[in-house]
Amino acid sequence: MNIAIVGAGVLGSIFGSLFSNNGFQVTLIEVIEERVRLIDREGLWMQWPDGERTHSRIAITSDVGKVGVRDLVIVAVKGYHTRTAIENALPMIGEDTLVLSVQNGLGNLEIIAETVGPERVVGGITAHSGMPVSMNEVRYVGGLGPLLVIGPYDGVSRPGFEKMVRLFKDVSLDVQPTDDINSVIWKKLLAN
Repeated sequence: MNIAIVGAGVLGSIFGSLFSNNGFQVTLIEVIEERVRLIDREGLWMQWPDGERTHSRIAITSDVGKVGVRDLVIVAVKGYHTRTAIENALPMIGEDTLVLSVQNGLGNLEIIAETVGPERVVGGITAHSGMPVSMNEVRYVGGLGPLLVIGPYDGVSRPGFEKMVRLFKDVSLDVQPTDDINSVIWKKLLAN
């Protein structure tokens, strides 16, 4: 599975490392040119909850035109950047591409659905977190529950979504599918 992650901040870097370390082809998309140059030159460092520190060479660019169509585009930007991020990501979104939002807050899925169509949109919630150490290093502190709770925005489980869940589980990523992601998002919002 070819994955593009829009936003190479804390969550984008965590997911980029996890997916890359589990055999997925990952490209990070980042607008901060200093971060792009640093990760491109020196790689991405992760500090894991068990104390291990790992180094990954993950492709990174600010130019989505160089990336091509992906199987999955993960949106990992702050909510106020959602519209710009998804509009800029359009060259990576093909006929069968899914778009997974791992953002906090309300309204992000609706913005993405307006841009790419609701049938492509998958919502994701995580109770895992981290903190930046430097522009190319993140400390992953872990979290409670599964790594990701994911579900189709429109509540309809399609073959592409089911395949994505199966691929994630095949490499032991702790993913919990749901048919009502909107309720899960609201519950997290109320708990915060």
